[in-house]
Amino acid sequence: MFSLVVAMIAGLMLTLSCNSCQSGKKTAVAEPYQPQSPAFNADSAYRYLEEQVA
Repeated sequence: MFSLVVAMIAGLMLTLSCNSCQSGKKTAVAEPYQPQSPAFNADSAYRYLEEQVA
């Protein structure tokens, strides 16, 4: 009877100790990367190209 109680207490302690380790882990979810770039302006691009060629 005594060994049964000791085995049950040991099993309970083992179960509780394993569950506490898993609950402490937190994973962070990163937001997707969105590059910040200026709006494309066709007129300025054409002017820049003209200056490069001239």
